Amino acid sequence: MMSALSSSVLTILLATALLASVFLYLYLRHRERSLFQWSVGWSCVAAGLAFRFAGTVGVAAPIAMLGDTIPSVCGAAFLLAGGYRFIGRRTPRVAYVALGLVVAWTVAAVALDLSFVWQSAPAFVGRGIVYIAMGVLLVTGGRGRLLGNRISGVALMLWGTHAMNYPVLAPVGWFAPIGHAITTALSFLVGIGLIIAYCDRLWARATASEQTFRAVVRSVDDVMAAVTPAGVISAVYGTWLARHGLSADCLLGRAVDAIVPADRRAEVAAARATALGGGVAEVMLHLSYGELERDLLFRVAPVRGDSGSVTGVVATGRDVTGFLETERALHAKLAENRVLLQEVHHRVKNNMQIMASLLNLQAMRLCNREDLPLFEESARRIETMASVHELLYNTNDLSHVPMRPFVHDLTTRLRDTYCDVLDSIDVRVDVDDVELILDQAVPCGQLMHEAVSNAFKHAFTDRSSGTVSVSLKESDEEALELRVSDDGVGISADPSPTATSLGIQLIELLGHQLGGAGGYTNGTGTTYTLRFRREATVRTLGGDPAVRV
Repeated sequence: MMSALSSSVLTILLATALLASVFLYLYLRHRERSLFQWSVGWSCVAAGLAFRFAGTVGVAAPIAMLGDTIPSVCGAAFLLAGGYRFIGRRTPRVAYVALGLVVAWTVAAVALDLSFVWQSAPAFVGRGIVYIAMGVLLVTGGRGRLLGNRISGVALMLWGTHAMNYPVLAPVGWFAPIGHAITTALSFLVGIGLIIAYCDRLWARATASEQTFRAVVRSVDDVMAAVTPAGVISAVYGTWLARHGLSADCLLGRAVDAIVPADRRAEVAAARATALGGGVAEVMLHLSYGELERDLLFRVAPVRGDSGSVTGVVATGRDVTGFLETERALHAKLAENRVLLQEVHHRVKNNMQIMASLLNLQAMRLCNREDLPLFEESARRIETMASVHELLYNTNDLSHVPMRPFVHDLTTRLRDTYCDVLDSIDVRVDVDDVELILDQAVPCGQLMHEAVSNAFKHAFTDRSSGTVSVSLKESDEEALELRVSDDGVGISADPSPTATSLGIQLIELLGHQLGGAGGYTNGTGTTYTLRFRREATVRTLGGDPAVRV
């Protein structure tokens, strides 16, 4: 059967272990370093008490003394560090040095086999000073106004005073159990006080966070409304209503369907159902109140509880009236610019047709009829460029030219031009749904004009029938392949820009302007192929003049 001394030591041991467990639990929940240091401190104190209990049941006194002193001093160091961290200060190094000297003194006293008082007095006095210093810190520190700080601070000062008296009174037989009971009560008060102080701090943090959140929400220049799953407005925040002379009371407790116009209720209900299902939806509403006419874009999102389930809906409305007015003004300006640009293309087309007509008129007055084809060919080239501008002002997109109708129109006009001589020429067109910017559409169209004209003029010198094929295909997302072929007599083996044909020279220069690569090949007739990239930068070769059309 254990003695009264062993029972009292065991009681304080269990109480200290319980405190260590509580602080470990709090640390695992909140991950604050002061809680970890207190948990380790109480664990070290409990380990020292375990050696003290072992000394009461027969373990050798030197082992019990060292086992009690070293963990207890380490525990005091951790408790002191946790207290300093809790009040926002750094632990002075002199405290660790002093506690280290206490451990060294105890080891030396045990080795020299000094009396119990000389062995234990420095350890208990050192711990007592640490407890008193920590108690003063908690009471007078930055957070000393908290009730928990005062409870634990006063208990620590009493515990420290009691610890310094213990080496002197411990040899008295009747005092030891009473001293351990006092230590148990004081340690419990310290632990409970620290727990209360930490809970007070958590409460203060939560209160400050809530106040900050409410202040932020109330100062937002939007309309924020919390809506229950049943569709009733339970809270309204933001400064927008007050800034426009409206009160939140006119919305609180009302059903959303009673506020929203009848023709928008289905859309609002669908947005609320999406939010209740965990999604996010947007809905535009027009507010009309007296002379106030505003448009608000509401973003409807779910409100989730601690378990993650949707408990309601929050609708955040932003005034987009200014944005919509700006958008309408931009659309009006864009429409005006579109009209102006269409007029520009229309006038460019008309001017080019006038130029072609002047050339045709001049051709009628030629004395040397051998020069007539030159004037007619120049007029056709100008008409080809004019047709690009005609397509632009007849389409919605003024920046890109649709090539499929352009190529069909071009080949039809050229066939009609040469039909008097070549009445049985079959023209086949295969063009993808390709659109080119103006800087590419004009040289590409002019190049096709030259290649097809050359085919009509030179491929069928020995007969009046045949086939001319024109294709423009996409080889990948950005690359295009232009191909003009015929089944005529073919072309000379080495066509070059220095040849006498102006058409071939134009074809070479226009191909370089498109940034493409290709040329003529002979087979069953003649094939011209050019591969170039869509929206390629217009280039020229060295000092050769660029053909800009």
